[in-house]
Parts: sequence; C-alpha cells; structure tokens
Amino acid sequence: MRDDEQLRAALLDLRSDVATLPMRPPSDVRARGDQRTRRRRAALAGTSALAVAAVVGGTALTTGAPQARRSVVPPATSVTSTTAATVTPTPASTPDTTAESGPPPLYAASGSVDPGLFLPADRWAGPDLAAGHATRWQTVTNEGMVQVHTCDVDTQPRGDVALAQVADATTSAPLGTQRVRTYASPAAARAAVTDLADGLRRCQTRLDQVPGNNLQVTVAEDPTSTDGARAFKVDVGTLQGGTAGVEWVAVAAAAGGTSVSTLVVNEPPATTQGFTTLRRLVAGAVGRLAPSSATTTPTTTSTGAPAGPLVLAPDGVGGG
Repeated sequence: MRDDEQLRAALLDLRSDVATLPMRPPSDVRARGDQRTRRRRAALAGTSALAVAAVVGGTALTTGAPQARRSVVPPATSVTSTTAATVTPTPASTPDTTAESGPPPLYAASGSVDPGLFLPADRWAGPDLAAGHATRWQTVTNEGMVQVHTCDVDTQPRGDVALAQVADATTSAPLGTQRVRTYASPAAARAAVTDLADGLRRCQTRLDQVPGNNLQVTVAEDPTSTDGARAFKVDVGTLQGGTAGVEWVAVAAAAGGTSVSTLVVNEPPATTQGFTTLRRLVAGAVGRLAPSSATTTPTTTSTGAPAGPLVLAPDGVGGG
C-alpha cells in the first residue's frame, strides 16, 4: 500500500508541474508545423538541399565575402513567450484586413542587418496573394541555417544576414520568406545575384551529384529577368513522378546597393500569376535596398504588378 501511495503522490506532482507550464499559442504551433513541412520537402527519400550544398562545395557563394556593417539589429535567434496565451482563430469567412507595417522580427544568423531593408509585411498583401487577405509578420526559426528554398546555395550562417517571414493574417499560414544579406561592395552584391541565379539553374545537376538522390526539380526562369533581378518557378518532385510542391523565388539587388534580397513565395498560384506576384514584391524590395544616395528612383506599387521587367534601374545593380 505504501508503494501505491508514493506512486500516486508522484503522479499528482507531475500533473501539477505540467499544468503550470506555459503553452505556445495554437496559431504559432500550426505555423511552425507548416514551416517545417515545407522545409522538409527537400528531404524526400532521405535527400535534402542542405546535403546538396555540403557535397557540391560547402560555400557556394564564392564572389565577394560578406563584410560586417553598422550594428542596427543585434544577433538574435527566436522570440519566446514566457506567459501562457489564449488565441481564438479568426473564422475563414471573416478575413483579417488589418495591415501590419512595423519592423519584422528577424532571425539573424550572424552580424547585423537593418530592418528597414525588408519589405514591410503589408506590402506583401495584394489581390494576387492569399485571396487578398492582410499579411503580418511571423517569427521565423530556421534552426541555425539561412537556406530559404530547395535550390538555395546560400546556406552558411555567417556575415551580415537575416530572415523574416510573412503570414496570412486570417489563417496564420506562412506565405513567404525574405532573406537580406549585405556584402562588402556593390560589385560583390551584383556577383552574388549571379551566383544565386546560377545555383537555381543548376539545381538538378547538383542534386544528381548526391548519392541516393530522389529529388527531381524543374526550374523555369521569368523571361523578363535581368542582371539586377531574377525570378524563378521551382517545381519540386521525385524521380518516381511524385510532387512535393512549388516555390516561387526571386533574387535582386538595387543599383549601387550592397545588399541582396531573396524572396520566396510559398503559395502556389497559377504559373503566370506567380511571376506577376514576384515582380510586384521585387519592385518594393529593390526600393528598400537602394542606397539613399542613389540617383535612380525605382517605380513601385503597393497593389498590382510593375509594368516593366524585374530590373528597376537601367544600369542593373551598379557598382563594380
């Protein structure tokens, strides 16, 4: 009997301890689950894009090493709530139309990045994305890496680099991710855009070098792409014909600027609409990357797509 009483007392103590633990809001748990699902697309049949980067060359971006910049945002990992919270999901029939335009919660692997270089969350919103719902920032945890899509060759958490994620304010579903990395010079940033684009074009070739690879990707480039800004549609599947998903990816830099922005849209819109969405987002992103002394003023729009090609300055990225 004494043993039974001790066991019962121990179980009651454990129950009391569990009851006092702070719990994450349900929306955060769902969003992180969605993010993990997308991040594991590249792990089909035991293969991941990170393995590709490691096998093929370790550091893929060989042109222009990142240089430390003015300290604006200290290195951070993730934002953790210390108190329990109760969240009531917003019904799908009542879309959230409240825009969020404040600075993003950044995941900074190292160095520092100016939050002002990121496209505001409300600038992601539009009739071409998430059924026109408002958009908001969502805390991103990338487990020590800076890779943002399957074919990404920028995986090293060093230099001045940070990530921010945007979610549907109505459903909490992650819509896209933006990475900003700062380089030593405009010429280095321009070369990085070329390297990132080449990594996308050669994605399947790199995958084929990984023993046991089962991934098959089809990469299509936006015909309006130019040296300063390039956009791609990446269909991810398996060699057996399975489908893992679609990623819309753009890499861009501003004329005379030293930072490069990589934008990834997770929502799979129609083929032509996906490139239109990327053009709209790149137009706003390049405007944020432009140095204050730039003589060219990019043409941006908060809704709809820019009429011209992806590049916003006639001389490309500038510098060099």
